[in-house]
Amino acid sequence: SWIIINDFSFELGYLIDPLTSIMSILITTVGIMVLIYSDNYMAHDQAYLRFFAYMSFFSASMLGLATSSNLIQIYIFWELVGVCSYLLIGFWFTRPLAANACQKAFVTNRIGDFGLLLGILGFFWITGSFEFRDLFEIFNNLILNHEVNFLFVTLCAVLLFAGAIAKSAQFPLHVWLPDAMEGPTPISALIHAATMVAAGIFLVARLLPLFIVIPYIMNLISLVGIITVLLGATLALAQKDIKRGLATFEGRLGVQFQNYIGKQKIPFYSLSLWGKRVYKRINKNVNLLTMNNKERSSFLKKKIDPIHDSARNVTRHFITIVHFQFENEKFYSYPYESDNTMLFPLLVLSLFTLFVGSIGIPLRKEGVDLDILSKWLAPSINLLSQKLHNSTDWYEFFKDSAFSVSIAFLGIFIAAFLYKSSHSSLLNLDLINSVLKIKKGPNRILRDKILNAIYNWSYNRAYIDSLYTMSLTRGIRKSAEFIHFFDRRVIDGITNGFG
Repeated sequence: SWIIINDFSFELGYLIDPLTSIMSILITTVGIMVLIYSDNYMAHDQAYLRFFAYMSFFSASMLGLATSSNLIQIYIFWELVGVCSYLLIGFWFTRPLAANACQKAFVTNRIGDFGLLLGILGFFWITGSFEFRDLFEIFNNLILNHEVNFLFVTLCAVLLFAGAIAKSAQFPLHVWLPDAMEGPTPISALIHAATMVAAGIFLVARLLPLFIVIPYIMNLISLVGIITVLLGATLALAQKDIKRGLATFEGRLGVQFQNYIGKQKIPFYSLSLWGKRVYKRINKNVNLLTMNNKERSSFLKKKIDPIHDSARNVTRHFITIVHFQFENEKFYSYPYESDNTMLFPLLVLSLFTLFVGSIGIPLRKEGVDLDILSKWLAPSINLLSQKLHNSTDWYEFFKDSAFSVSIAFLGIFIAAFLYKSSHSSLLNLDLINSVLKIKKGPNRILRDKILNAIYNWSYNRAYIDSLYTMSLTRGIRKSAEFIHFFDRRVIDGITNGFG
């Protein structure tokens, strides 16, 4: 405990509750598996020791973030995680693309971190405490007694959420994640698919007692998640680098944010299972340019309502494209079987993924919902009134599951039908022309222009990077040049003139 002034002291401590325990298990389990995998993957790299030093530093920072007991401590480890991300993305710093990518990630995250800092200071000004226990209790009392300015409180909550938006690559601060794939593949698996981007989701979960009592904040979180889901899934279809295409699925993170408007437990065992296996199964020879007519991915297929299910469908659609495009392809170099040290982590994580969903199955006992994950996530700081409700019966459970699974199979079917190898039964079938029955002429030319525009929009990631470059980067440089000119010519000119 550091006593800064008489009325304020800053304490460093650990908060161990079910949320911290689950996050710590995720960090340590995925971290050790990635380190085992990296031992063989990075064996021939000259910076082998530096790589493991960065990875260990990152894991320690994430554990510190997960076990923090107050907002200041979270912010300290939040910044350390950002530094580790900068170092790991630019691990191969001699490559210009990697150097630019790490700078882009660092600057983008600083925007969110600045908002996070302002939000922390705002809530300290309201409650007078950084400690979670005191912060939640005081704030809820102020809300119940109507002793706070709701406009100011909402602004502070949005600033806190801005930190999560940047760290978890949500719209509009999602632009850094696809470029972050310039680092080694184990870094993509650990940081940008499993743990670091989950820090934003963890922050929202930790501060959920604040967000849930502030009007419209949960709706804002869900809206940002929906936009990111749809944007990430559609922009991935035209990417030719498979790692960049998978990274464009920051929409998977958007799914987690959207799920907060339902149940708190859902986001925590979905995100990391998505990425940690996918990235580590990617071979370095894979490039979507070698695939069979990948440019057809810009085909605008019929959208499925609602938007959320449509975006998830596009996600499964893209992954199935990746599977079918490699059939009967000839390569100049072939991948070889991985060593056991690389296969072991994949096997362990795959087996874990197969059965982890069972912890969310509702078990009816004495009329209440007692699924394992809900019991684990029962808040140790009980500040919000909670009412037990009757568990959904098995009919409703299977009905909801059947709808979700049908959406998944629909995406797989569409991809298999459109992108199946030419040696299949669809050998002489021109699907687009036979379905749409469009012949050469003005209509066909107009259709091609529309499809090309959609393809360019997706390939250039909705031109959001270009917009930021033109409006922000160039604007700041022009402002700096003007200030330099004004200082040298006007201010110094007046001084020198009088002299």
